[in-house]
Amino acid sequence: MKSGDWIILGILGSISLVGAFFDVRSKTVPRWLLTVGGSAVTIAVALCLFQGSDGSTILPTGIPFLLRLAGIVPGVVLLVLSLLKKGMGVGDSVLILFYGWGLGVRLLFFLMLLWYLGVFMVGLFCLTVLRKGRKYALPFYPFAALGTGVLTVCLLL
Repeated sequence: MKSGDWIILGILGSISLVGAFFDVRSKTVPRWLLTVGGSAVTIAVALCLFQGSDGSTILPTGIPFLLRLAGIVPGVVLLVLSLLKKGMGVGDSVLILFYGWGLGVRLLFFLMLLWYLGVFMVGLFCLTVLRKGRKYALPFYPFAALGTGVLTVCLLL
């Protein structure tokens, strides 16, 4: 990963951390966070893609545009499903869309594996030990923040 990708990962991690605070407290994520976060990710991606007259980009990137474009697809699919089925929150789907746009489809699928593995383990604990029902809603943003931290460590090693 190059410097532009690290900046985007930092922006996404910040969105996840701030969103985790709200998600744990009220099970909702404010629209201003999604608006500001999405704008910041889009600007950073644009700076990674915009080429000057010498052919170099403002922010160096190692993630090709087509991988970023493909990364949007899972977020859009989950967004449509969350609007139709009400099983997953719209804010959670939008966060996945941001991660796909910012990091591309490869890193998105790795992160989604980490996120849903964490949700599965905590959900299993809530079902078996805490005796919560199947309708008990877990906040998603804390898992996204934790998964982003794990990804950062994996990329640094």
